[in-house]
Amino acid sequence: GIFEDITLYAKWEAINYSIKYELNDGTWEDNFIPIESYTIESAADLVLPTSEHLTKEGFVFDGWFDNAECTEYAIDSLVGRTGDLTVYAKWRDVNQVATVKFSPAAGGVDMGTEIILTCETQGATIHYTHDGTDPTESRSVYTPEKPISIDDILSDEQEEVTIKAYAVCAGMKDSDVSTITYTLNVYTLNFDATGGTLPDGMQYSVPVTSGDTYKLPDVLTKTGYKFIGWYL
Repeated sequence: GIFEDITLYAKWEAINYSIKYELNDGTWEDNFIPIESYTIESAADLVLPTSEHLTKEGFVFDGWFDNAECTEYAIDSLVGRTGDLTVYAKWRDVNQVATVKFSPAAGGVDMGTEIILTCETQGATIHYTHDGTDPTESRSVYTPEKPISIDDILSDEQEEVTIKAYAVCAGMKDSDVSTITYTLNVYTLNFDATGGTLPDGMQYSVPVTSGDTYKLPDVLTKTGYKFIGWYL
């Protein structure tokens, strides 16, 4: 029965998804009723319950996770999510200590290496120093967006540096100060004169510290030949 051009407009209704909570032995505060559903439209305005809304004796609430193991990252927003959702409460013992981890591990590094500090505890603040003194809350605060560059903390002629760091997190004891030492790698620069002779006193293998500049010898001798240059 179509006898003319027609434009049809699609009408949509946002799907209502359910939210289920696994409190892992925690309890809701008296008279608190959590949100139990969301849509793709309401997600931006909804906030999951916080530590003000649930408790567990001897523990501190450490966020909601979308898996029972409470791994990866805590859920901080419903934006972009679809589907029925089960969230799991993660708890930490009030006596647990936040521990700082270093990457790479202690040992040899190259110029240009970035040192990354992490803490498994959500919301922990890491303080660090690299001048031999102990870190305090008034000293440098590590930010994940700006790793520590070896280039920035090594002074001229310095080939080793020690970083000290500790973590602070609300509801937890401050961690002990962790100490780690990095030493610049030393590489061997080998010279193969391919039948020629190096200048007097010149070693055929020379140790060179990562990042150093080394002036190559340019006065070699070989009977009947002219030296052209060094090649890899």
